[in-house]
Amino acid sequence: MKNGGVLHEPPRPDHGFFGGISSPLPVLLEDGNWEPYLPDTEGQRKFEMESYNCVQFSRLNVCEMLAKFYGRMLDLSDRFLAWASGCMEYGNTFSNCDWGLKNRGCCGEGRWPWLVPLTWSQYVAEPPEEVKAEALRLLDEWDFGMLHNVPLRIDDLREALKRGPVWFCNSNHAMAIYAIDDRIRAFDTYGSGRKSFDLGYVEHMYAAYLAPMTPKDKPYRKPMDYPENCLVVVTDGHGERYMNVDNTRLYFDDAGKVDLELQARNSKPCPIDTCPHCRPGRYVPHTATGTIPVVHVTSADVAKVPKVNFKNEPV
Repeated sequence: MKNGGVLHEPPRPDHGFFGGISSPLPVLLEDGNWEPYLPDTEGQRKFEMESYNCVQFSRLNVCEMLAKFYGRMLDLSDRFLAWASGCMEYGNTFSNCDWGLKNRGCCGEGRWPWLVPLTWSQYVAEPPEEVKAEALRLLDEWDFGMLHNVPLRIDDLREALKRGPVWFCNSNHAMAIYAIDDRIRAFDTYGSGRKSFDLGYVEHMYAAYLAPMTPKDKPYRKPMDYPENCLVVVTDGHGERYMNVDNTRLYFDDAGKVDLELQARNSKPCPIDTCPHCRPGRYVPHTATGTIPVVHVTSADVAKVPKVNFKNEPV
């Protein structure tokens, strides 16, 4: 099959894991049907040019559905996000797209459109500074949560849809699932936009994610409020040691793995002017170990917080 623009990657420890009732994500639609919130169809192939931009198109389709759910109208520039996330000539990874959106935002379609024939290099060219500045306003208005892996099983996908549209890909193309009834209903960037697959199509799916997005004037309450990348020590029970990343879950794994990850996440760039190994003109690339923040909790404090290992498997 022709590649539509998705590049695969292994599971990442900085993605969450959706596990039904153990997920910290709130239920938004009890019936899991996002069809009333579908955006207008926009194609990733125009003027006889293939953009290979399906990862960014499908992510923004999810954003536009969530925005409509919250009573807001967004029509975001897929072309801008292609530049912001470093889309390559044959596509992009979900992580790169996620990074680009969360760090560079995205402007409206009208500010960086695709209205005339372009070469691929023109399509992904860097936008003007005023367009980039406008794109950052999206981050002032919306909070983008971490990606949550969804198990590739129909029941899990149905349960995930109660919490948001599902961003997914098969072996060569990224789309968004907006409902599952007797078929999997997907929103695509080819043809009319609406596609459907039999339930057995789940076997052809490669990855699926929830991509939370909440207006900042209606913040989603996270289950914890501890320092970023801190060590969480349980003072009763067996004295378990966890690592907190972003206050939505706790990592629990081999103690050595947890300690190494804590050290890596809290390391700081080497202070060249005071480091005994370096002096101006003789830099030795390394990092200086930073202070690891520690919080002490009881078992009850974290009883309802999802706990995963470094493979994002519930523990």
